[in-house]
Amino acid sequence: MFPIKLNPDEQCMEYRSKKIYLLPKEFSLLEFFFQYPGKTFSRSQLLDQVWKMDAPVDRTVDDHVYRIRKKIKELDGVLRIETVRGRGYRLMINLVPAVYESEMTGHIYELWKKYHRDGRGKSLQVLAENQKELGFHLTFPYLGFIKGCLGDFEWFLTNDEIPLGERIYYLCYGHYITEFNPEKTLFYFHNAMEKKLLPDLFQLEVEIHTVIEIMLDAGEISEALSRFDSIHKTVKQYGLSDFVILVALTECRGLMLAGEWEKAEKQLRQIKEKLTKTPYLRELGYYHLLKGIFSIYSGKTEEGKWLIDQGWDIMQETHMAANMLLFLHHILFQSARLINIAEIETKYHKIWDQLLLKYKLKGRGREVELFLDKHLL
Repeated sequence: MFPIKLNPDEQCMEYRSKKIYLLPKEFSLLEFFFQYPGKTFSRSQLLDQVWKMDAPVDRTVDDHVYRIRKKIKELDGVLRIETVRGRGYRLMINLVPAVYESEMTGHIYELWKKYHRDGRGKSLQVLAENQKELGFHLTFPYLGFIKGCLGDFEWFLTNDEIPLGERIYYLCYGHYITEFNPEKTLFYFHNAMEKKLLPDLFQLEVEIHTVIEIMLDAGEISEALSRFDSIHKTVKQYGLSDFVILVALTECRGLMLAGEWEKAEKQLRQIKEKLTKTPYLRELGYYHLLKGIFSIYSGKTEEGKWLIDQGWDIMQETHMAANMLLFLHHILFQSARLINIAEIETKYHKIWDQLLLKYKLKGRGREVELFLDKHLL
């Protein structure tokens, strides 16, 4: 367990047996810093984040930093807020490396889950780029998580030091997104599961979500829809709360592909209600895409186009290449089947080509298939 913990109920910071009590704005400021360890923020940025509804001045930040510094002196120097000359402040953590390495693993995973769930790709990048400053070294599977989210599929293709199971998982996923050959991707995933090559961490996700998405693309719509009763039970049984909305969105897409538009509309209403409580960016962007498709089906073409554009804008806010590429994949794959508007396809195909070049994915499909064939045939 990570030794430093923020307790919002008591407005305090806990370190081993010590508790440091903070004033509300002190706690909010420190909580914000904890979300981005090692990252420098200007006074104006901190004012915008912590004092949104107030009218403070730059000195407000300085005063709160001063008071926090006095209080955290009790923590034996494991935590400090540094002044970065001419730029602002940053939070630094200085745990003993041996202790940090052993305790940080679980915390890194928790951070990854939070950043991934909330759609904060920039935070993941900060985590990856500041390992030395934060006193830890990212290992697998956490390094793989971040590389995958940021779209560095070439890294998985060319780096022999990566565990084989992780290379297979991410390259299968990359193949699905970029190659538009769902039958072949499905073959790869099924073989990987049958040979038990996928890391345990991904096995359940592949079964309840990834494979279902690919089945829908492959036209196995009835079979995919028939599995959702069991999937919903699995999500509930294992407490997979992060998958509730994602699974519902996939089911909604399946209903649309099956022509069950009334059921899809009902599903969209339920998803919208869930998103008011947990507005994760990835799910919110995907919802706008499906809502846009439904509007186009209902004859509200301009509204549908606007909703799809809104979905794309939201997905870009995640700064996660995997999310953006999958969003575009769904637009292009569904274009002829559900949207059928040349303007939309042309616009997003251009963006798609730009991202493939940016992430060095264009023309890499054959290399990926050769690697997967070698290990999965």
